[in-house]
Amino acid sequence: EDRGAVARFSLPAMEVPYRCLVPADSVSFIIGKGGATIRQMSETCGATLSILKDGEAPATLADKIVIIAGSTQAKDAACREVVRKLRQMQGVTDMEPGVFVIIIPQISVPVVIGTKGAQIKAIMEKSGAEINVGREAIIGMPD
Repeated sequence: EDRGAVARFSLPAMEVPYRCLVPADSVSFIIGKGGATIRQMSETCGATLSILKDGEAPATLADKIVIIAGSTQAKDAACREVVRKLRQMQGVTDMEPGVFVIIIPQISVPVVIGTKGAQIKAIMEKSGAEINVGREAIIGMPD
């Protein structure tokens, strides 16, 4: 019996971090002076936010990777805060369109898209968001 495959897909939501891309020139705004902003977001949301340093992320990537860990509710709240901070920095209102890049493991792409795109269409209808799934992998990412 192969329990490895089952265990890989049955991890509690808390153990699967969110990963997103943030423009390199926005990192200092997310971190804040002496780390105050990122610390405040972590405390308010109950999630752990970290930004991969040079050498930890693929060298081919110009943007920075933000990792958000915690319960699903905490990760969702922290993700909203990151988007809010990026919009604030760029002077974009909630009603204006914006781009937010989420990194998902390649193995998860078929699940997110669903049969003939049914799952991704349902997500777009429910959320009101326009979602484009990039076909390219980030060279150097372990998954």
